Amino acid sequence: MLNKRGSTAILLKILTDEGTLVKLTAVLSYKEEMAENTFYARLYPPKLNRTDKLLKKLDAEMERLDEETRDEKYLTLPLEVDGIPVILISPLIQARRCVP
Repeated sequence: MLNKRGSTAILLKILTDEGTLVKLTAVLSYKEEMAENTFYARLYPPKLNRTDKLLKKLDAEMERLDEETRDEKYLTLPLEVDGIPVILISPLIQARRCVP
C-alpha cells in the first residue's frame, strides 16, 4: 500500500498489532469517464521473524537511550536486548573479516 507520495515507510510506522483501520479510495478513469470507489480495510504490520523482532527492540532501546542522554557528550549503548548481549563491532573490523 502506498501513500499519496508513493511511500510505505510512514504507513508501516502507524500500523498497530491490533490493526489500523484505513480508508482506501480508488479513482478509475477512462477518457472522459471517471468513477470513484471508497472502502475501508484493517491493516496489520508485517509479521517479523526472530531476528527482525530483536532488531526492532534494539532500535527502540537505542532511541530510548538517545533520548535519555541527549544532553550528554556521548551516547550510551545497550548492553543487552531481550537477555541477549549486544556486541558492537566496528564497520572497519567487520569489513576486514569479509576480505579473503
